[in-house]
Amino acid sequence: MSTNPVQNAVVTDALSDKIPFPTIANAKTLTGILLRAKNAQTNEVVTTFAAKGTHYASLSFQLTLLASGWTGSDQIIQNTNLIASDTQYAYIITPASSSFSEYIDCEVYADDITTNQYITFHAGTVPENDLTVNVLRMVTRKAT
Repeated sequence: MSTNPVQNAVVTDALSDKIPFPTIANAKTLTGILLRAKNAQTNEVVTTFAAKGTHYASLSFQLTLLASGWTGSDQIIQNTNLIASDTQYAYIITPASSSFSEYIDCEVYADDITTNQYITFHAGTVPENDLTVNVLRMVTRKAT
């Protein structure tokens, strides 16, 4: 824990699920506090920055593209952390280091998220192995 009692209160709330993962919409509004907390049960990392009057958070998690999950050259993945919003969230999707070469060689890419909980991946060549994908969901605008 930090020596900052305000930051400790946010960390304590986050780790005790008073601030639910992955949404932190009810978090305390602070001035210039950067916080990173890991949910050990889901292995998700929540990074949040609280500034006066505003609260922004990002969430990182992983998806697995199963080698057996491709239909033609497409694979649809379901995950509750995927929220369709072109104004509130932006996503950065990259292969994990263990999957990087095959991800690039197979020309894998993802569509925009247009339906909650679903994302579609496409491949120029279907991968022979399971691929791990890192997803970073960032808040681009405060929820209203």
